[in-house]
Amino acid sequence: MDGKDLNRRLAALLDEDTDSSWLDERSTYDYIYEAALEWVDRTSCLTSTQTITTAASGQSYDLNPDFLRCAVRDDDEDYIIRISDGTTTQNTKQKLYGDVFTANSTTNVAWPSGFSIKDNSNASQVSGTASTAGDATGGKSLLTTSEDLSDVGPGDTVHNVTDDSDGVVISVPTDNTAYVALFGGTDNEWDLGDSFIIQPGARYQLVLKEPIEDAKTITIPYVQVPAPVYTDYDVYRFPKQYATALVKYAYWAYKYRDQERNMADAMYQYWDRQVRKYLSSVNASTRTNRLRVSFKK
Repeated sequence: MDGKDLNRRLAALLDEDTDSSWLDERSTYDYIYEAALEWVDRTSCLTSTQTITTAASGQSYDLNPDFLRCAVRDDDEDYIIRISDGTTTQNTKQKLYGDVFTANSTTNVAWPSGFSIKDNSNASQVSGTASTAGDATGGKSLLTTSEDLSDVGPGDTVHNVTDDSDGVVISVPTDNTAYVALFGGTDNEWDLGDSFIIQPGARYQLVLKEPIEDAKTITIPYVQVPAPVYTDYDVYRFPKQYATALVKYAYWAYKYRDQERNMADAMYQYWDRQVRKYLSSVNASTRTNRLRVSFKK
């Protein structure tokens, strides 16, 4: 289910050639990525874990760029995270941010009575220049820079100002490199000295209800935003049998754009049925949106 195959499937469904002037490559990838985001949001099928070491009196911590929401619930259906001091481990439940804000707790405690998730207003634009050339292969090129890209994440918007191209961050292998897909420019790759701007997407923070002692470990299982597929050879981590559902979502978006809504709606209904089929077919022990795990030691 790589980008080349998804493009081929969509072109065939629309009865168009892959190089058709009616099909726009960027729009095709955008629509399929929207489908992937919606799929994960509804099924919670992709998960990851972030580990944070607390600082003295620390109360707010930045979450990974691919954080969508917490993944694990307890028997009361509350989302939980795990906090450990190396000897004792406790579960902490998610609260409304209003409860955390109005509590206004400033006194350190051994164990917080709750946590919340809020938007992270600290995420900022990154700009700089390419320190080496990065040729495009299969639609993907490597941006190398002296700027710090540690807060950049997959799905962020990138602009090659010099080339007049725009695109999407695919992955960030190191703090100074990022694979990107560029569209609409002169050559859609990086030349030495090209200026860039990276605009971050949504970011989140973990906020503890009370500040706690340092050197404790917070473990956060979370539903993970899928890495975008905007190139020939990158893939979505979904079961292959559901590739058709992603393609039909993109078909729906194209046809809706062209006001062919009856045909478009039929494709959306297929997509919706596939989501429901996935949810009903997965084993309860692997359905991450209903996952219950005991963190007791």
